[in-house]
Amino acid sequence: MDSSDVPQGSILGPVLFVMYIDICINAISQTDFGLFADDTKLLGEASASSQIQSDLDALTEKLEEWQLSPNVAKCSVVHLGRQNPKY
Repeated sequence: MDSSDVPQGSILGPVLFVMYIDICINAISQTDFGLFADDTKLLGEASASSQIQSDLDALTEKLEEWQLSPNVAKCSVVHLGRQNPKY
């Protein structure tokens, strides 16, 4: 276990999760976002990619203030729409 991990079932878990949610709510200002358990989704149009990137940068900066970081290995971009040749 990493020194920053919270044991599952710990009384600290819900408190730290609420703090994480507060960080997200205050850092993300230009795009819509969704939260489910410990997953965060930023939602935006491709034409607003600079706004999405700006919110990602702001969120990363805020998380680093709390000595947290996003798990880049679990991050991805999903392009939905008729004009996307992959989908």
